[in-house]
Amino acid sequence: MTTLPAMTPATSTATSAAPLSLTCAPTTADCAERAMLKMRFIGLVEQFEQLTAADTARWKELDEYWHLELEHLIGHPVAFEMARAWRDNLHFLLRQARERMQKNHPQFFHPFPPTDAALLRAHYASRCPNYPTTTRLTTLQGYPLTNGITRMAVGDYGAYIEFAPEQLVAKLATKFPDPQKPWIKYVWFVHPKDERTKIYLQKRTVQYADYRPGMYYVSPDDVWAYG
Repeated sequence: MTTLPAMTPATSTATSAAPLSLTCAPTTADCAERAMLKMRFIGLVEQFEQLTAADTARWKELDEYWHLELEHLIGHPVAFEMARAWRDNLHFLLRQARERMQKNHPQFFHPFPPTDAALLRAHYASRCPNYPTTTRLTTLQGYPLTNGITRMAVGDYGAYIEFAPEQLVAKLATKFPDPQKPWIKYVWFVHPKDERTKIYLQKRTVQYADYRPGMYYVSPDDVWAYG
């Protein structure tokens, strides 16, 4: 079957109003709430763009969800073009984040402005597994690492699993010698038998994430989770 141009939501008949702003007051709660709503619209944009002319039932379902639920939550209509612009902005921010993680970048791990940070964090959170605190972690090769976790910590540069020293069941080795310098933000540890799993012991607070000194962090991509 020939794929036709993407089907989009019908124009809302609701009273016209200013679209949800791409900016917001610099408060964490306000930015986070707006970002979560944007992510729901972005998800719908991606679903609409996969539809063909034969997907009329699915189109109606998505269209009703767009207008009757999401627009109802914010109290005014949202144009498809606006939601697509949010999606494009998210992709731009993700590219920026990847670039800023390169050591020689002038904005190496700098925090993003509140609105941008909230959208990035909402994106990372939407892709995070909902692990209970009883989750046990192993390295990618299956070596036991923890007997539990404390939470998922989501920052401007990704989501990490946090666990406490008392939850660690492996004897780790430092990747590099700990210089004991006051400006060092974390110490990189590895499992002696599986160095592909990177574990970070936080030494100082940072502006781009709520990482807590004395706690360990690992990427969900670098471990297996059980329980």
